Amino acid sequence: MSSRQTDTVTRVDIRIPNHLYSQIQSIAIAHFNAKIHHRSNKPELTPTILELIQIGIAHIESNLPVADESVTDELKKQISNLDTRLSEVERSLSNSEEQRNKK
Repeated sequence: MSSRQTDTVTRVDIRIPNHLYSQIQSIAIAHFNAKIHHRSNKPELTPTILELIQIGIAHIESNLPVADESVTDELKKQISNLDTRLSEVERSLSNSEEQRNKK
């Protein structure tokens, strides 16, 4: 392991555009009650950045198409069953309406 990596974390350098950095600072203060660094008197951003990354990953994962074929096959079967049931309900309603119209 390098000095930038331990068993649990890896230190990375990233360049964040200034406007995005300002937004992160605002979010850190307003939504995460960020601690103020004792030397710089600026909010500590690492916890906020990590939380925003986790939120982003969760959002992406929740919107990804299903890749597992067994899940896809099961969904297709359920959709087919619902389509069949819907057709039966429509047919029943149509028959009921026809009977009402005959009266």
